[in-house]
Formats: sequence, C-alpha cells, structure tokens
Amino acid sequence: MKAALRVALVTAVMLAAPASYGALPPTASAAPRWNGPIRLPWYGSDYYGKPVACPGENKYTRWDILVAVRAGSDQFKCGDRIELKWGKQRVIARVADRFASNAPSWVMFDASARIACNLLNPPNLRPEKPGRYQHCFTRDGVKWRRVP
Repeated sequence: MKAALRVALVTAVMLAAPASYGALPPTASAAPRWNGPIRLPWYGSDYYGKPVACPGENKYTRWDILVAVRAGSDQFKCGDRIELKWGKQRVIARVADRFASNAPSWVMFDASARIACNLLNPPNLRPEKPGRYQHCFTRDGVKWRRVP
C-alpha cells in the first residue's frame, strides 16, 4: 500500500512539473555532418619553400597541416578548419592555400604532405624517420566536415 502511494505521489509530481523539467538543454549546435566520400590528392616537395595564398601564412613546409582549396571558390575561406577522416584516422587542417581553378573537377581539397604521408596512414605504414616518403598517395574514400 505504501509503495503504491509513493508511486502515485511521484507520478503526480512529475506530471505537475513543467515540460522542460529534467530535459537536457538544447545544444548550441550539433556536430557537423560528414560529407563525402571524396578523393584527396596531396602536394609535396615541388612546393616546399614557396609562399601559400592566404595572407599571414608562412611558406609551405613538409610539416604543415593544411589543405588547399580551389582558387575562386567562395565555399571556403582562409583559416577555415576542415576535419578529414580516412578509415579510423582523423586530422584537422586549416585552409591556407589555393590551387588552380582549372584542376580536375573531382579535386575538392589538396592535402599537405604531412597529412598524406604521416597523419592519414595506418600506424604500421607511417614513416619511421621524419621526412621519409613512404606510402604517400592520393586517398580515396575520405570524408570531411567543417569544424569551428
């Protein structure tokens, strides 16, 4: 009897409470959806030491974590952060360069050498010595999203 009374009392309190009572607050923004998959090419040693297109950036080096976007595109701006995912590997890169607008239409981003050679590689394929090029290649099946 006491248990039934207790259940009835708790139920009455819950029904009388405002609708938002106990609800989780709405999130400011949900995590962005993954886009793709895309093919992700990369650019390497031919561009080392050359300036990048975005103002305030230094010259391109082997160790930069950046992506280039199509020149003339207004979809991405300098400094935007893009998360790339290939299999279980993820990396966040900043937009810091542009590539020619006459590049093949399937090219959305051009990844830096550090992304293609070191960061989007399974652990058993990562170069054991810095600066070595092993398993640097265009990645198929890469997903991407813009992150704050």
